[in-house]
Amino acid sequence: MLPATAPTLRLTRRGRLVASATAVVLLLLVGGWVAGRSSPDGPAPPQGTAGDPAAISPTVQPRIPRIAAADAAPEDAPAGGAGSDPAGGAESGAGSDPAAAAGAASNTTVPVAESEVAQAGTGRLVAVPGTRSETDQAGRLVSYRVLIEEGLTVAGGPVDGALLAETVHGILTAPQGWQGLDGVRFRGVDGPQADVDVVIAAPNTVDRLCAPLGTGGQLSCFNGSAAVLNARRWFAGAATYGQDLVAYRTYLVSHEVGHYLGHQHQDCPGQGLPAPVMVQQTKSLDGCLANPWPNPAG
Repeated sequence: MLPATAPTLRLTRRGRLVASATAVVLLLLVGGWVAGRSSPDGPAPPQGTAGDPAAISPTVQPRIPRIAAADAAPEDAPAGGAGSDPAGGAESGAGSDPAAAAGAASNTTVPVAESEVAQAGTGRLVAVPGTRSETDQAGRLVSYRVLIEEGLTVAGGPVDGALLAETVHGILTAPQGWQGLDGVRFRGVDGPQADVDVVIAAPNTVDRLCAPLGTGGQLSCFNGSAAVLNARRWFAGAATYGQDLVAYRTYLVSHEVGHYLGHQHQDCPGQGLPAPVMVQQTKSLDGCLANPWPNPAG
């Protein structure tokens, strides 16, 4: 007797069609599941967008590590905001042209109202292009960059970066400056890094770059390798210097770069004497006379 064989399953034509359709559907479902697993959250969000106040272009990022040195503290709160009233000469020659008025405010050499200086920019720092040669004298070469925050405005207009950089260079290389005293030569550069950065930024960005030092939207500081200058002070000045914005800017650059060179805060040496540049002159002169230079005699 032959062994019994398993019955053969035969599908009808209709059954074969149903099975084929089911297999196609399963393949589509599995393929979609695999494709979805390769990008579970969609495309990565853009990094460092213009609206992010913490975004700094990596090619111009100042090296600002957290520091704890007590003497690198920011300038104390100003005794009073010079320029609390609009300066009549700030828009001289601007006429009724709003763009010309904004440009004149940016280039002014007299204090403007603090309210004219933008509280925030984009948070990105951009190096002012161009190099500025060192003076022909002996000394250690120190490279510096001038970085300006994108979106920083004065009276609604942009800041003149070229003019600002020339102002900083003139201060750093003047005979009354640090060069003769400390045996250094300053060269302006615009590359990816420098020995020291001179940053001009809106109050909000200054607060971030100076942290953990407290600047409160009003002050400037030296932090890490950056002299971080508050645009509010740069354009509105301080009461201790009155309407002399040129002298106050000289003091501001000289004081903060002085920290880079290793100089510490000083006290007023006596009533009626010129204040050493490392006195915190934004807050008070303490009986001294305002003096913006490290080496006034030149």
